[in-house]
Amino acid sequence: MHVKGKFDVDFTYPGAKTTGYDIDVYLAPLIEDLQNLWMNGIDVYDAFGESTFNLKAILMWKINDFPAYGNMSGWPTMGKVACPVCRENTCSKWLKQSQKFSYMGHRQFLAIDHPLRSKRAWFNREHEKRRKPKLSTGKDIYDEVENFVNDWGKSEETKRKRSTSLELWKKKSIFFKLPYWKI
Repeated sequence: MHVKGKFDVDFTYPGAKTTGYDIDVYLAPLIEDLQNLWMNGIDVYDAFGESTFNLKAILMWKINDFPAYGNMSGWPTMGKVACPVCRENTCSKWLKQSQKFSYMGHRQFLAIDHPLRSKRAWFNREHEKRRKPKLSTGKDIYDEVENFVNDWGKSEETKRKRSTSLELWKKKSIFFKLPYWKI
């Protein structure tokens, strides 16, 4: 971990061991500062106007790769339900020979009259008739994980059976502590 200044945090972990879903431990001080900047602000001096004013700030977006997206959001980004847009309706198929999942539902995001939707031989031998899934808003996701209780640390169990939407989540993201994150 490398910290440059108070708000510039760079998380780089050499090797195979990472914080995974427990990254919220490192993000907690940043979230506290962001909550304070949103609620109370901080007095800042304007040299040009020669006066002070109350500056408030928000976290507008975060940039990360796909595996880190899973660690930050709590949604699994590998396995049967890896698509954070399709979620429970992810079109995945287990490939026995290569021992991994393949995702073939990407044509549903094309326009309904797109020629590739009917190219059965090029893809999974199926004519794509589904429409693209409705995007979930921050409020939708917050309502879904609102009662989720985070279980920190590594689990003793190796595999968990999953059945409900709530059980698909690995954690409730620490970003939901920010009052504006669920908008």
